[in-house]
Amino acid sequence: MNEQRLRKISVKYMLTNCFINIPLSSYNKNNQAVIGVGRVIQMKYRAHTDTRLCVRGQFVPPEKLKKRFFSCYHYLKHDYGKLSKVNILFDLYFWRRKVRKENLTNHFF
Repeated sequence: MNEQRLRKISVKYMLTNCFINIPLSSYNKNNQAVIGVGRVIQMKYRAHTDTRLCVRGQFVPPEKLKKRFFSCYHYLKHDYGKLSKVNILFDLYFWRRKVRKENLTNHFF
């Protein structure tokens, strides 16, 4: 990717309408939660934040979800437990249908 192109585009626009793993439950004593998939609608910057609210996620653009469903699933399922993997699969199926119906796009990817 061209570095000049990256400098001109804000991250908050790059990730709009992309999909990311999100916790669906509170974290247990082993620091694990049930995971699902959500869509980035808007990003905001906060100078000071609680580190428990920060995410370390992989993002999938809607165009890729439309064309390469199972590669997106394998990318997002990571090393999560069985319940999380099932949630991720069903969530991605839901989001793929929504992407196709509403023609969601991310103009960056």
